[in-house]
Amino acid sequence: MKTTRLLPAGTVSSPGAPHCAGNTCPGIIPGNCATTHAEVNALAKAQQLLESADVVDLYVTHSPCRECMVQIMNSHLSVRRLLFEVPYRNSDHLVTLRQPYRRRMAGLSYKRNTAVYEVTPAGYIVEYFSRRVVELP
Repeated sequence: MKTTRLLPAGTVSSPGAPHCAGNTCPGIIPGNCATTHAEVNALAKAQQLLESADVVDLYVTHSPCRECMVQIMNSHLSVRRLLFEVPYRNSDHLVTLRQPYRRRMAGLSYKRNTAVYEVTPAGYIVEYFSRRVVELP
């Protein structure tokens, strides 16, 4: 039986420090950010509530940075669709999600890929790479 439920949202958090803002942040250098991004927090919460083989859709405000994309790919959950409103300052790495990537779980190896969509201010859902407006079931 297929069930649909909304899971807790993730928030941006930084241990003992306020979240940095914009391109002056030291975290602009990959691997130099102490902040836990919302995508990683949301996935961590979802992994506590769901079975490892569950399929999820991930809704975020900004498209994931490179480090968050790696977390999405390595998640124990199968992220079927990623929807965002604002493209990250550099989103070239998102093409990796589009292509099938290998995942190992419970001793099995399988391929999966994640569809990537941008939600426009007018509410249209646009396939990120082809720029085509789509309707999702």
